[in-house]
Amino acid sequence: MRTDSHRPSVLVPSDYNYIDSYSIPTNKIVASFFGPLGVYTDPFWEQLKKWWRDEAPRAFPDGRLGTCDVCGTHFIHGDIWKHMPSGLYITIGCVCAVKYSLMANRGAWEGRKATWICKQEQMLKRRGVWATLRATLLANPELGKLLRVDHHITRDIRSRFMKWGTISQTQIALLQKLAVPTVEKPKGMAPTGRCLVVGTIVGTKWQESSFGETLKMIIEVVGEDGTAWKAWGTVPPSVQGDRDAMRGKRIEIKATFTPAPDDSSFAFFKRPIVKELV
Repeated sequence: MRTDSHRPSVLVPSDYNYIDSYSIPTNKIVASFFGPLGVYTDPFWEQLKKWWRDEAPRAFPDGRLGTCDVCGTHFIHGDIWKHMPSGLYITIGCVCAVKYSLMANRGAWEGRKATWICKQEQMLKRRGVWATLRATLLANPELGKLLRVDHHITRDIRSRFMKWGTISQTQIALLQKLAVPTVEKPKGMAPTGRCLVVGTIVGTKWQESSFGETLKMIIEVVGEDGTAWKAWGTVPPSVQGDRDAMRGKRIEIKATFTPAPDDSSFAFFKRPIVKELV
């Protein structure tokens, strides 16, 4: 049996001061696969959660931000109120706030919510991305795990997937490769001058320049002694295609190489001529 002063039968609305309002993140599917990526999340939420857990003097030590301390029901939109006689804080759902005349000016929260909905929820609904994301993740549970791998290419693919809701089989295959731990090869010495080399394309990227967008690539060359060096340069127009499909291909290229001043195992190349691309 409850004996606290916040139970419905003895609650005195005039004893409480309004602190702020908030919204519980509702994007359960995405959150379960990716963790706190910020989609469908009130910008105030992470700060509030940390403050409530570590600093706030709560009326109920086990009280949760998603549970009303007055009636015990769960809610999505709620308030934080301070009980002035005790100096302790409680959470209350919007329904109970109206019922017990705990009315407040929620302008700041409404402004946050409007911005949040406009920039995120409406954008996803307009493009039909949300339904596609949900269907894709439910049909392929492994995809969520692959997209959590900490790699710059994975982060790029993940951001595009979140933006457009689509992902190609080529991208999934690349994610699977990136999820497998790799052993770094011993560093070798990059060549100087014009020479013919055989290597593997390990990365591609569109880069802005004064002449417009240019497709760049990184090739890795492994020597007979097992050491490896890498080089960065422009992809010749004669072999430009799907940048995702180019990764992993074997390339034979003749170019002028200049080692990086701070890393002898990395070089920049120019005036490339591709002899073979497999």
